[in-house]
Amino acid sequence: MGNGILNVSKRLYIGLLFTIFLVILPNSQQASGVDENLHIPPQAITISLCQDHVTHAFAKQVVLEAYRRVAIKASFFELPCRRSLKMANTGIHDGEVARIAGTTTVFKHLIQLNSPVIAIEGVVFTKSYPHRITKWADLKGLRVGIITGEIYAEKSTEGMLPITVSTYSQLISLLVFDRIDVAIGISRDVKLALALAPVNSRDIHIISDKLFEASLYHLVHEKHRALLPRLNLVFDEMWQSGQANAIYQNRMQHLLAAAQVEK
Repeated sequence: MGNGILNVSKRLYIGLLFTIFLVILPNSQQASGVDENLHIPPQAITISLCQDHVTHAFAKQVVLEAYRRVAIKASFFELPCRRSLKMANTGIHDGEVARIAGTTTVFKHLIQLNSPVIAIEGVVFTKSYPHRITKWADLKGLRVGIITGEIYAEKSTEGMLPITVSTYSQLISLLVFDRIDVAIGISRDVKLALALAPVNSRDIHIISDKLFEASLYHLVHEKHRALLPRLNLVFDEMWQSGQANAIYQNRMQHLLAAAQVEK
């Protein structure tokens, strides 16, 4: 009988301790400010982008405004195009300014937003190649130059052994000094680069219609997944209202006008 009473007492004592533990644990979490269900958005983030890249410079202005609208300070770091993606994918930076759809199938730690930031058109330009380019196959047998990390150009020239450089000014130099026959670039970037280029590049011109067109989307590292609803709402509104387009169109006109004055 004494053993039975003792066993009941032990069970009551253990049950009491367990009840106290359940009561104390939530209170201790609240006292320490820990709430696993609460997401506190960051006050500042870092975003990588391609260095010396007109389209990314324009996209940066749209992305900067979008983060301002959700009360987050965005800082930007220019890197070679492929490194920009790698740094964002590893989480060293919190996102990448803008890339074509499907980029996240390779860079799997990045998440693509729903609405575009900017649209691009890929074209071919040359100094002396005499024929019109109407399709990618027309480039076979030619010496081709592209920008490293411009994924559409890398995919479209697979097997052609293109010469790769980091900037549009370098592409223009390759053409000027006859190191390549043709170069591939984004239409607006080519036009602005030629407007700013030295006199010895005056013969360089576009020899194709758009061979590629696509929208670019802002990419966010998966650690900031909780920001997606707010960011998607802002980017959707900016794209559908035309505000995103107005930002870079106004900037483009200003830069072209300034280039003409300098010349």
